[in-house]
Amino acid sequence: MKNKKIIIFHASAGAGHKKAAESLKKAFNIISPSIEVGVIDALDYMVRHWNDASGSNNPPGWNGTPAQYQTMFCAMKGLEYMGIDTFSGINWFEDFATVILAQQDKTPGSTYGSWRSTSGRGDPPLITEWALLTLERIAPESRPDCPPCNLTDWYINDTLPPGLEYVENSTRMIVISCDGYFESSGLEVQPQNIIANPDGSTTLEWWETGDEPFELTLCTEMYIEFNATVLNCEAIGGNNNTAFVKAYSPDDETWVSDEDTAKVWGICEEPE
Repeated sequence: MKNKKIIIFHASAGAGHKKAAESLKKAFNIISPSIEVGVIDALDYMVRHWNDASGSNNPPGWNGTPAQYQTMFCAMKGLEYMGIDTFSGINWFEDFATVILAQQDKTPGSTYGSWRSTSGRGDPPLITEWALLTLERIAPESRPDCPPCNLTDWYINDTLPPGLEYVENSTRMIVISCDGYFESSGLEVQPQNIIANPDGSTTLEWWETGDEPFELTLCTEMYIEFNATVLNCEAIGGNNNTAFVKAYSPDDETWVSDEDTAKVWGICEEPE
């Protein structure tokens, strides 16, 4: 029988969880190298514990107030990768989405639309990112015949219209990769260049530095966030914010790029 890949959903947390998962994988390979047991065992475990309560003193999961969003994201990545939409009558994404949307902050004000708390760790911006990433149901496709598609020499700019003003030193960069999680709001992730354009708009620029090259691999997701003050809350059609990204693919020796636009509205408050 042909050998098959073993994927283990490891439920423990803490510094030793990676070594534990590696040990389990080696044990399965020794005992029965030709049988795919990891996925079967993981699903059996998930069925038994699917409705367990999640909380600060309970195992992490989706069934809690609040839920553990990072746990849901990790489970989503594995289930999507394996193409599993349901198991034992459980529609896992429907359960996830119902809880996530029910716990979204609907309070009018600056926190509207975010997620404020979790039964795990993290501040509101990070918790919100885990929730949104889970709802996107994004996982890398299995493409064994495809080159790694790494990207280097990346360049990003974001142009704010005259109605938006960048808040100095407010940039935060988040990188989620196969090697782990990185987050920084220090000087090293602030725009390398801020350009005041003749039309009143402002362009923020980031690029990969040659001293510390940072490749974007196939499984890497990078997010750049910053704050801006709305100066014109009455702009017709909103304030158009435009982002542009360009990078080099050494695998096929080509440059790739993309651009997108978002509209930003402000709420005008009457002076007291």
